[in-house]
Amino acid sequence: MGRSASHIALECALQTGVNAALIGEEVAEKGLTLENITHYLADIICERNARGKNYGVFLVPEGLIEFIPEMNVLISEINEILAVEFTGDIEDFVLPKLKESSRALFNRLPHSVSS
Repeated sequence: MGRSASHIALECALQTGVNAALIGEEVAEKGLTLENITHYLADIICERNARGKNYGVFLVPEGLIEFIPEMNVLISEINEILAVEFTGDIEDFVLPKLKESSRALFNRLPHSVSS
């Protein structure tokens, strides 16, 4: 979908009245981290729960991950590391070569995402 994914998400959010919509360009502009986004959404869930509304809709555009600055750094580092030949387990090969902040982010990802 390219860079128009957030535009489509925004239009859908405006048309449907979702509880929250994430816009990639806004995430990038504010320099939000994965943790910031998680807390933002969790806070909305908790606030709605306190009002007895145990339901809701979040709109997340395709490719949002590419707008998160720390994820871009992690992806770039992994690409550089994997540019050379390697053998064995990818995590054993990549993790020791990552910068500390990228390694911490990688380790916070669910195993199904990072493997």
